[in-house]
Amino acid sequence: NNSLTALPEGIFAGLSQLQQLGLSDNKLSALPEGIFAGLSQLQELSLRHNQLSGLPEGIFGGLSQLQLLSLSHNKLSALPQGIFAGLSQLQELWLNDNKLSGLPARIFFRLSKLKQLGLDNNRLSELPEAVFAKLSQLQLLSLQNNSLTALPEGIFAGLSQLQQLGLSD
Repeated sequence: NNSLTALPEGIFAGLSQLQQLGLSDNKLSALPEGIFAGLSQLQELSLRHNQLSGLPEGIFGGLSQLQLLSLSHNKLSALPQGIFAGLSQLQELWLNDNKLSGLPARIFFRLSKLKQLGLDNNRLSELPEAVFAKLSQLQLLSLQNNSLTALPEGIFAGLSQLQQLGLSD
């Protein structure tokens, strides 16, 4: 629990062996695009409980070993289509407790190893039909407490490993 409101772009430069980075419970409202550049061994990144309202598309670009990313409890209202594109090893993605009102259709397409996806407590009113199409390893999908009134017919097609699905109010 600190009160960091901003971080300079090069603050983590040279920390090439860093595996876990916890920036939770601060007051960060924005992050520079290159802030995580060079953290090629990073496996866990927690940014939960901040005040992030948006993120640059390339912010997670070099984090090819990242397995857990928590962005929960922020103020994110939208995410760029390619924001998770380089995260081929990602297994857990927590986007719960934000202000997301929609998702780009292909936002999760490169996350073939994803096992847990938290989207509960947002403002999602609809979901693109193929948004979960490439998540063949997904075991947990949490969509509780959103504003969904209908779901596309084939939205869960291909989720053959799914064990937990949350759709309650």
